[in-house]
Amino acid sequence: GAEAAAASVANLLGGSCALAFWGGTVAVGLVAPLALAVVRGRRGAAAPAWMGVVEWACILVGGFAFRYAVVVAAAPIFG
Repeated sequence: GAEAAAASVANLLGGSCALAFWGGTVAVGLVAPLALAVVRGRRGAAAPAWMGVVEWACILVGGFAFRYAVVVAAAPIFG
């Protein structure tokens, strides 16, 4: 079990699923919404309404990317 778990994590962080994890989950799902929230906070009431919509869209895309990456990176346990 421990070897399969280590193989899954290695595949997620640096293998074939790394782009989905680092690009989709981290960049789009975490960094982009955080940056948009900071910009909206600094602008206050002058912030355009579309920024909030884009922020939520990034969060949703990041969530789906995380689910995809975890499912695809999973190493078969049996067999």
